Amino acid sequence: MGTVSAGEEACFKPLAITLTGEETCFKPLDTASTGQKAWFEALDTASTGEEACFKALDTASTGQEVSFEALDTASTDQEACFEALDTASTGQEACFEALDTASTGQEACFEALDIASTGQEACFAALDTPSTGQEACFEALDTASTGQETCFEALDIASTGQEACFVALDTTSTGEQVCLEALESASTGQEACFKAVDTASTGQEACFDALDTASTGQEACFEALDTASTGQEACFEALDIASTGQEACFTSLDTASTGEQVYLEALESASTGQEACFKAVDTASTGQEACFEALIRSQLTSR
Repeated sequence: MGTVSAGEEACFKPLAITLTGEETCFKPLDTASTGQKAWFEALDTASTGEEACFKALDTASTGQEVSFEALDTASTDQEACFEALDTASTGQEACFEALDTASTGQEACFEALDIASTGQEACFAALDTPSTGQEACFEALDTASTGQETCFEALDIASTGQEACFVALDTTSTGEQVCLEALESASTGQEACFKAVDTASTGQEACFDALDTASTGQEACFEALDTASTGQEACFEALDIASTGQEACFTSLDTASTGEQVYLEALESASTGQEACFKAVDTASTGQEACFEALIRSQLTSR
């Protein structure tokens, strides 16, 4: 029976594929071109002889339903169910549900509505994402083209089960606000909050706040106003950039195109812990004065 062009049914039944000699039946119906149903059934997919059922309806061109069901996906014989409705072109709903995604048999549910082109909502929910079985929920609304809100929430991102919430509103084109908040960003469980408003094109303010950026839990605050194109002020403030927890403050006004002043201040800029102050006014294009001042530079301290 030809499966390539005619869409006719083909049934393949080999015996004893793996260990148990259970019957495996594969029935595809030309899913590549005709949009016919592809039906795959198998017993003993891995080691337990549980039934694995895969159903597909040509998601590539027709937007038909794709249903994948399997038992014993990993180790616990829990059921894994994947359903999709042509998320690539038609904006139909794609629902992915699975049990025992990693080790605990918790349920993982993924739902998406064509976030690539239609701006529909994409919701991803999962339990036991790495180790603790905490719930991870991801929701998105076509951040690429429509400026809809993107919300990412997760529990137990790494080890502590702290909640990480990411919210974004199309930073690429619309200048909407991007808010990223996370707990236990690195090692101490301190809160990391990132907020930005389309620094690429609109000159909106980008504010990045973080606690425990590296090791000490000191606060790192970054604020910028589109330094690339609009000449707005960019202010960078951080505590404990390297090792000492001293404050480093960087402020600049678009040195690339507008000739505004660049003001860089840092404490313990390199190794001595002394204050290094750098001031410059667009030496590249406008011929303005460039002033560099430093206390106890590396040349002096090496003596």
